[in-house]
This record gives sequence, C-alpha cells and structure tokens, in this order.
Amino acid sequence: MNTFFDIEKLDIVIALLLIIIATSFFKFIFNVIHRNLSGTSQAQTINILIDKGYYDVALRKCETFISKRPCDANLLWLRATLYFKLDKKDKAMSEFQNLIKTEPLWKEDAQKYIDVLNDELQR
Repeated sequence: MNTFFDIEKLDIVIALLLIIIATSFFKFIFNVIHRNLSGTSQAQTINILIDKGYYDVALRKCETFISKRPCDANLLWLRATLYFKLDKKDKAMSEFQNLIKTEPLWKEDAQKYIDVLNDELQR
C-alpha cells in the first residue's frame, strides 16, 4: 500500500514539473516574439553600434530593419539621428520633419535637431 501512494505522489510531482517547464518555455517564446514584433531588439542593436561609434554600420542595419518595419518610430528616429551624426543634413532634416508629422509626441525633440540644422545651414 505504501508503494501505491509513493507512485501516485511521484506522478503528481512529475506533472507539476512538466507544467512549470512548459510554462517557462512558452513565456520565453512569447518574450522573444514580443521583442521582435516591438522592434526593441533591433533598436538595441543599433544603439550598441552607435555607442561604439560605428555610424555607417548602424545606418545600414537601420535601413535593413526599416525595410521590414517601415512604420517603426524608434527605428525612424535612430535613422534621423544617424543622418545627423553623419553630417547628412538634408536627409536628417527631412527625417526629422517627417517624424514631427507622424510622431507628434517627439515634436519637441525633433524640432531641436531641426533648429540646429537650420543654424548650420545658415552659416
């Protein structure tokens, strides 16, 4: 009689462990999918390149990501700032102006870049 209860307890423990493992696995998969859908991992990759000073590489990566996610505001912002850092004034100006139209919450920050660009163009 003791062995019957031991087997039953073991089955319950195994079932609980399988539930915990399955839950963790699905949570991991969900986080990976969510990160890819939200563009977070792409923006992080570009920011790492920017921090290291690899602006040309960052811009190429940004263009690749934007081709897959053309409306991702974070990627569009990064592209605009990269044009600014690479001294591509006309492209930067155009990007920041488009961001003001499409992302009103970023209007103030984009306008600061536009003001700097206008000052540089007037020199």
